[in-house]
Amino acid sequence: MAHRYHEMLEEGLTISYQIKQVYFSAKTPFQEVEVVDTVPFGRALITDRLMQSAENDEHVYHESLVQVDSSLSPPRHHRHRSKRLSEGTGARYCF
Repeated sequence: MAHRYHEMLEEGLTISYQIKQVYFSAKTPFQEVEVVDTVPFGRALITDRLMQSAENDEHVYHESLVQVDSSLSPPRHHRHRSKRLSEGTGARYCF
């Protein structure tokens, strides 16, 4: 049987996704961290058993942040905008 994660999104609503491979797993005094390959989302970062970001849907999150910022910022500021992006994956939308 395949390994699965179950996340409770709210009372009565749980999401479950299959894990194909675990690339990294560690527990620190502060949190549990895993980088895994999932069937529905591709590679994903999981902290404390909750998915934080995933390869196949990260564009939804980052495009919404970058597109608004791009339309409001003068072109000369585009090189410095990537410093404000949390994971760095949104930087590709700036250049």
